Amino acid sequence: GVTNKDLFKAIASHLRQRGAVTFLKWVKGHATSLGNKEADKLALEGAQKTTFDIVDLSINKKFNLTGAQLSCMSQALAYTGIRELKVCPPRNSTVINMDITRHAVKTISGKTPTDATIWHSIRNKDITRNIRVFLWKTLHKTQKCGEYWLNIPGFEHRLNCPTCCVDESMTHILTDCAVPGQKEIWKLVSTLWSKKHDYWPRIRNIGAITGCGLANFKDDRGKQMDGANRLYRILISESAFLIWKLRCTRVIELGEDEVLWPSKQEIHNRWTHAINRRLALDQEMTSTRYGKKALDKSLVLHTWSGV
Repeated sequence: GVTNKDLFKAIASHLRQRGAVTFLKWVKGHATSLGNKEADKLALEGAQKTTFDIVDLSINKKFNLTGAQLSCMSQALAYTGIRELKVCPPRNSTVINMDITRHAVKTISGKTPTDATIWHSIRNKDITRNIRVFLWKTLHKTQKCGEYWLNIPGFEHRLNCPTCCVDESMTHILTDCAVPGQKEIWKLVSTLWSKKHDYWPRIRNIGAITGCGLANFKDDRGKQMDGANRLYRILISESAFLIWKLRCTRVIELGEDEVLWPSKQEIHNRWTHAINRRLALDQEMTSTRYGKKALDKSLVLHTWSGV
């Protein structure tokens, strides 16, 4: 349940073998101290290496403490530790979607994220809780569409999209389907984004959606644009979830009668309402009565100003 636990255990083992008391000094980040600068320099050199160093992480059995200190234990940490003991083989569909997401993020940000980074990104606080669940299910390919129905006798006909006559996968629903919905919504997103930013990273596949939390846009000076990254996360996640809800309403409630399907104007209105709702929520969350949970006003302004 602890990141880099093997490194910490090896370091603790070496420190315990010392006969004298060891003092550690905390240095504030970006401090004007030689030690801090040299540490940053070494970290950069290590990150840029093409061949990893072989580090001895062996631990002296005499100084290898096992278990956990109950006074520092939390339910979340205990649960994570128990889950680590049970090694589950990865699902093939999850591995495929993770790779698609990884390459999509690299196209947008220039960086290739790890699996842990991708999973952590869908829990970004800028993404609402119900959409986090939606993205989690999408990565695991557990949504009730497409190949899901092949495992249920008598429902195999639901495999294909009734309009397009192809496999109704999440990629098809969110980026390719000819039914009014996805095309109109992504056009609205592109139009709104273009009011403030010159470059629109076209949504080419599902990976651009599941990896929206890892957007990393920078200005001409190479400085990270927090407002643009946050706006991208909100627009992509809210829009994709709306497309999915429109599809479910059409398939489950309205059926194949195209007269009952939402018109382009209704789709426009629902998308506008969803984005305005997020804007109103951001405005409300800047209130000081929320204490530490309140959003920074400058961040909200950088996110929405100009759109």
